[in-house]
Amino acid sequence: MRPSRSSPRSLLTPRGAEILFDSFVSIARSSAALCAVTCLAACDEKKAPPLPAQDASTAAAIVLADASAVPPSSVSATPPHTPPPPRVDGPCRILEGGGPLHAPGDAGAPYRAGSLLKKGEALELGPEAVATIKDPESGRELRFEGPGLAVPCAATDETWLVRGTLVMRPGTADQPLAELSVVVREGVVLLTSGGSIRVEARAEGTHLRASGRRPTVWLSKEATIAWTPRGTGDAGSSDLALLTLTPALATPARAKAECDALTTESRDLAAKMLDKDASLSELSPKSMLAEKNARSACAVSRLRAFR
Repeated sequence: MRPSRSSPRSLLTPRGAEILFDSFVSIARSSAALCAVTCLAACDEKKAPPLPAQDASTAAAIVLADASAVPPSSVSATPPHTPPPPRVDGPCRILEGGGPLHAPGDAGAPYRAGSLLKKGEALELGPEAVATIKDPESGRELRFEGPGLAVPCAATDETWLVRGTLVMRPGTADQPLAELSVVVREGVVLLTSGGSIRVEARAEGTHLRASGRRPTVWLSKEATIAWTPRGTGDAGSSDLALLTLTPALATPARAKAECDALTTESRDLAAKMLDKDASLSELSPKSMLAEKNARSACAVSRLRAFR
């Protein structure tokens, strides 16, 4: 039997859902209006009375005073950057010394165990004199034997041997990954860790005796080197080498010219690497080698000028 028209509509029919939705909307509107009225009333009750006209200037002064009391650094979102202090090379120290040790010249100040040598400061050793010197930055300990003249700490990884003897033994706090450049008249002897070497700078040439790894030697232009094979002669388990250069060719002017030429070559290669179509895989090794050669040549130039 069909229901009469007076019976209530079911909420499951479309018309019933529409009636239910309209009821929800009416309730929501009524609640929002009631909340708005309540909030406005509360705000009116808590609203502070306006400042009198005569107090406006006083309030502005108070605000300015509070702002000036705050440090500028705390107001800025990005505080000013403070650059780190410049690096200062620490002096070398004479750990052990014996015999006459002094600065070059007849009136040179004497040195003894505990004395400090600034970077680039020369040390003259008399006959039978010895000095063990430690570089605080690299940790290396080098032994010098006289008579001789040297700049033990020309730089952190560079020492000059004008004449005399230098000895480095394994385990004397040498750097595992950094080379020590021993600059002599004929070139640069590059020492790495784990080996024992003796470098003797004499008038006829520079003698090398190395055990363990054979050192790399950079030769100045027109200098020569001759190695004695290990296990022959008096070398035993060591390598012997002699670096020679005619005195007439070992001049500061020739070394300066070689330094300038290799420096220019190094700069040109570095500039080519900035080109858009540059082959970095090809140019990068050449640039590194050119820079190393230029650095060695300029070190020899400075040593010859020092003499």
